[in-house]
Amino acid sequence: MRHKKKGSKAKAKPLPIEVNKSEYIKVINNTKHMHHKIAFMLAFESGLRISEVVNLKKADFDFGNKQIRINMGKNSKDRIVSLPLSWQPQHINYIPLKCKQRALQKAFITSAENTGLKAKKPKVHFHSLRHGFATECIRAGVDLPTISGLLGHEDVSTTTIYINLAPEERIKQYRKKFGKRDGDAK
Repeated sequence: MRHKKKGSKAKAKPLPIEVNKSEYIKVINNTKHMHHKIAFMLAFESGLRISEVVNLKKADFDFGNKQIRINMGKNSKDRIVSLPLSWQPQHINYIPLKCKQRALQKAFITSAENTGLKAKKPKVHFHSLRHGFATECIRAGVDLPTISGLLGHEDVSTTTIYINLAPEERIKQYRKKFGKRDGDAK
């Protein structure tokens, strides 16, 4: 953990660009090649990094428990994630993916351009699918330690940035906890 010098200004960190559920569905529906669709699905529905998607092997899938083992993720860490909810048995035939990271990035940008997503969010990129996964988890009420574990973050504080992408969840929690108290006017 780095410590900043006393009196130094904190460097501004912009919010990540995330793909929401409706944007994801448009991108998937606009993608022609099945191996690209599966890659996008793994990033958005399981929270995988692009490097983790291209390194998957058939042996990493545990269909009985509906999970995927990510071997040697970022910082050489292993973790277990959920199989995408939209996963179909025939999708395993595309694993390992026969495309590299650059090709996936290009395919995503093409789909984002074709759906108008790139015009709406000019800085959108493949990793935005992973940001979307985390944000959708926040919106669904999944707790931060669970999201952090699914993403493979070393520190839960890294995961807290996604709270800012789902302000409606924060407001809902606030109103639930501090809404009406005993003795308040009705």
